[in-house]
Amino acid sequence: MDYQQLITFIMEMIGTIAFAASGAMVAVDRAMDIFGVIVLGVTTAVGGGAVRDVILGIVPPAMFQRPIYTIVATFTSCIVFLIVEDDMRIAEGMKERLIQWDYDVQIVEDFRNVMPAFTQYMPQLVLLDITLPFYDGYHWCSEIRSVSRTPIIFISSATDRMNMIMAMNMGADDFIAKPFDLDVLVAKIAALLRRTYDFNSDNHLMEINGAILNTDDQSLTYHGDRIPLTRNEYIILTVLLRNRGKTVSREKLMNALWQTDSFVDENTLSVNVNRLRKKLDGAGLTQLISTKIGIGYIIEV
Repeated sequence: MDYQQLITFIMEMIGTIAFAASGAMVAVDRAMDIFGVIVLGVTTAVGGGAVRDVILGIVPPAMFQRPIYTIVATFTSCIVFLIVEDDMRIAEGMKERLIQWDYDVQIVEDFRNVMPAFTQYMPQLVLLDITLPFYDGYHWCSEIRSVSRTPIIFISSATDRMNMIMAMNMGADDFIAKPFDLDVLVAKIAALLRRTYDFNSDNHLMEINGAILNTDDQSLTYHGDRIPLTRNEYIILTVLLRNRGKTVSREKLMNALWQTDSFVDENTLSVNVNRLRKKLDGAGLTQLISTKIGIGYIIEV
């Protein structure tokens, strides 16, 4: 066997071994997935938290560090839920049960304006009541839908057919009637998360004074109204928001807009900033962008 044949033989052997190993890994993957579903079913059926803790104490934790385990608590530590419910007894009850599955749960306190909490916590799912102080759940569902596709589950005692239809038409993903079983709630949430996420998405919303900039579709909304932005206006606003509280130099903005700070008349930047200011002022976002004379621009914290 000459040198070339030996190399070919070795490469073929390596390929064969790798193929066999990958097949074995796929089989192991499927077995682990099936076992995870069984764990979920058993723990839910016989009482949730306590039994789950016993099982997870026996099974090696590394076994659950897999994408399928939006249904297994050891994977859910990065998942944030926002509860919009004015009955604190119900809200705290949901939070307590969901925390048992290692979800991060936040409860809205200011029902006059829910959106700052939404943009602060960037939840992967919203649990929303219909009957709320100041504005009902339909209003907040519409506000959230104007800036995000985050899954929304309505939880309400208003279970007549009309309310259910209206909730779904407003953009809800599911409707759970009060009173409800907490284990059913957990199962519905897990199913909705599996259908929705790969959990690799980045934070794509930025909020300032109630206005929300969505970097996914380059849109700006304020009180539900969409403010049209040109490419340059969007870039300026994005750079300023990402550096909120810091003065952004004219050179940095010019580089972001035109990939250079040379051979561009500085008045061109001023014109773009002034156009953006007029749009913001017209929408009610007055004095959002401040000028630092001789330096650049800033959006204050």
